[in-house]
Amino acid sequence: MAALVVPGAAVHAQNNPKVFRIASTEEPPILIDYFDVGPAFLPMRIFMQPQWAKLPDGTVVPTLIDELPSEQNGGLSQTADGKSVIKFRIADWAVWSDGQPIVADDFKLVFDVATDGVSNLRASYRFIYGAKVESIAQGATDKDVVITFAGPQPEWANAWILPLPAHVLRAPYEALLKDHKGMDTMVDWLRAPTVGNGPYVFAEWQSGQFVRFTRNPKYWKTPYFDEVVVSFYPDANVLKQLLASGDSDFNAFDIPFLQAYDLANQNPNTVQLQTPFEGERVELEMNQGPKGFPALKDLNVRKAIEMGIDRQYIVDNLYDGKTEVPHSYWDGTAWYNPNTPFFGYDPDGAKNLLRQAGWYDDTGDGVAKAHGVAGVDDGTPLVLKAATLASTDSSEYENTLLTVQEMLGKIGVKISGIDTFNLGVFYGPVSSGGPYATGAYDLYLMHWATGVDTINQFQLYGCADIPSDRNPGGENGSQFCDPEIDQNWKLLGTAMNPDDRQNAVNQIQNIIADKVYTIYMVKRTTALVLNKNIQGFVWGGFAGNPLISLADMTRAGS
Repeated sequence: MAALVVPGAAVHAQNNPKVFRIASTEEPPILIDYFDVGPAFLPMRIFMQPQWAKLPDGTVVPTLIDELPSEQNGGLSQTADGKSVIKFRIADWAVWSDGQPIVADDFKLVFDVATDGVSNLRASYRFIYGAKVESIAQGATDKDVVITFAGPQPEWANAWILPLPAHVLRAPYEALLKDHKGMDTMVDWLRAPTVGNGPYVFAEWQSGQFVRFTRNPKYWKTPYFDEVVVSFYPDANVLKQLLASGDSDFNAFDIPFLQAYDLANQNPNTVQLQTPFEGERVELEMNQGPKGFPALKDLNVRKAIEMGIDRQYIVDNLYDGKTEVPHSYWDGTAWYNPNTPFFGYDPDGAKNLLRQAGWYDDTGDGVAKAHGVAGVDDGTPLVLKAATLASTDSSEYENTLLTVQEMLGKIGVKISGIDTFNLGVFYGPVSSGGPYATGAYDLYLMHWATGVDTINQFQLYGCADIPSDRNPGGENGSQFCDPEIDQNWKLLGTAMNPDDRQNAVNQIQNIIADKVYTIYMVKRTTALVLNKNIQGFVWGGFAGNPLISLADMTRAGS
């Protein structure tokens, strides 16, 4: 099968030595990731870029502007009532690929879409980390952008926005609004965006095969590569074959770290590997919503599940000991609280906690049953449904969850079955029947990549972020509400004093650990696999512009 698939999709790139060839296991439904939480993320950054971005060391670099905002130039200020204001001027040379100037209305359009109450903006954190923006407006000229926050905004560099071409989209978008429809329904444009502001522009999409981007003639510099082609291969083994043979140039996220490590070691003449830590974690979420198994609302049961899982065994045996067990959401970042409580492997203690909660086996079949549990019939077995991501080679996530299934079975918690879903389906909104958002399962072994550039990480636990028909894009699929977490998390994006922000993040880490809202399983390193001949590649991280070096890369020997 691989032999049949490889030549067909790679032939276009092979005929042109100046094509940067990206291979991916999952095809996005659209190319604008404001409305897609998964595979549209990377392709959008090929033809769209924000006004500034960050390098891996945290340095902020301008991309659509000449000068970064500062207090000295009037770009950073605070109103008398405590609202932060960020001003910047779009460079005169910054134009769309059709030659139209990039203007303030292009940034305002994103704000309008994010706040119209109709468009299904898939993830609020796609828009300035979910910060409360009061307005985006034009300043003195149509090149001046003014962002006003509802309160203090201590980390101004996180206010990056991928603008949308208002001269193309505003009129049809506003026409849709009159019919109570949002921009997410503009599928034709979302799949074939006619203009962009990055070094490349959309050219064609052959469904099931590839998306092709060509050099943007209006970009301020001339990239080395004439084209960028993203080809799709459902089997990750095909990706590895292409990279090993030198017939592909780049893959991110699809090849697990250990396999990428082996691939680079086995093919030193064709493959190079970069492994930045991006705050990625594999974690176990427990559905505490109305569709979740009732026992999961009991702290003792959640704590027993955590103590029944030997996470160090998983790290040592499934990840070859090349990673660690994370102790918090911020583990591995500058804001990690080393005093965060941690409940390690203790199967006997786990059984005792289950018994205290009224769950124990009195029939000899190894499955705990309810005894005097409020709202649950006596004798109800503790049987949970679980779901996870479909790994690129059907191993990493599923094997981890199978190991969890075996471990929990030893303390009387039975996982009846495991279903797997592609990334875009797994994280899909309520409106598309996403299993996480709809609460269709009790346990979810999942992956988040939150980044390491800010203390104000994506708020995935907010009370207002619980998914529902009225809030289809909510990210809190665990469906618990803790006002204390909400209160402290608000300070992460508003408190101007760094000590106050650190105290708040310490409290959040303690609360999540004490109440076992999430079981952090594995600290995961990003595997960026590159052709050995690619030069000048710099990973920009998840904040704003990961493909920041796209216009500067070259290929040795061509």
